[in-house]
Amino acid sequence: MIEIKDLSLWFDGQSLYDRFCMQVKKGEKVTLAGESGTGKTTFLHLILGFIPIQEGTVKIMDQPLNADNIEYIRSNIAYVPQELHLPLGTAGEMFYMPFGFRQNRDKKPDRKKTHQTLEALGLPEHLLDKNLDEISGGQKQRLAIGSALLLGKSILILDEPTASLDGKSIQRVALMVFNRKDLTVLSTSHNKWWIEQSDKIFNLDHHGTNP
Repeated sequence: MIEIKDLSLWFDGQSLYDRFCMQVKKGEKVTLAGESGTGKTTFLHLILGFIPIQEGTVKIMDQPLNADNIEYIRSNIAYVPQELHLPLGTAGEMFYMPFGFRQNRDKKPDRKKTHQTLEALGLPEHLLDKNLDEISGGQKQRLAIGSALLLGKSILILDEPTASLDGKSIQRVALMVFNRKDLTVLSTSHNKWWIEQSDKIFNLDHHGTNP
């Protein structure tokens, strides 16, 4: 699903990756670990085509990551950033926003599926009626992850999905994410428990794998 070969990237004369290689198979749950400043979020942005490849090759679903294929690649990925800054009024608008795009309109969940997803995440359905400034960062994060899962994409990319969550909420999210056998997940995390649930760990401190 994701294949990286000999990826090298520099910023301001500093090497973030030096001939980095990675392979993620269908259904694998892979976590990028490492200290702040090692380029974890940058790596996700590169996978999404926001940052150009300087050296090496990247393939997503057997397609080279380039301008010709980027629309197809992004159409198969659901992405949840660490911080959500959206000019929206209510939590419901945020939750349903991805389903407003043309390619996702047929995926909009019915009320039953929405209720089941929110319940699994420990969120009351009436939360959707609240203004975004009335709910916590952890609630926003869980809403965004729930919405991303309902999109039914082949690949889910999560940037620090546990950053604003308490222990019980982390376990709820992990159950939903890691129990989906056909879903390929690439995440970044500092959370030891989340990392330990992963099939593979790549430690960017060392530009390589952490067995």
